[in-house]
Amino acid sequence: MYSIWDDVEKGEEVWRIEFSFDRKLLRGFGVESFESFFLVAGDIWRYLTEDWLSQRELDNENQTRRTPSLLWEGAFRSNGTENRVKDLKSVLLT
Repeated sequence: MYSIWDDVEKGEEVWRIEFSFDRKLLRGFGVESFESFFLVAGDIWRYLTEDWLSQRELDNENQTRRTPSLLWEGAFRSNGTENRVKDLKSVLLT
């Protein structure tokens, strides 16, 4: 198993979320090469986890005004995005 699972205790709930996108999205962010992806990876991540997909509380009848769940905030809007991108880059380029 990969080292990312070292801190997960047996029986702990884990969510796996995957995103798939095409060249049109990449071009929209200015990605023209594999290397240029890493320059905007944080922006793409924010778009995917803030604008395109989110988990919201049922605290308002108007869906656009619902509060993002604390779980979502903690998992996807953390300051660790840059580290995750750096880790991904080191795995993909080796």
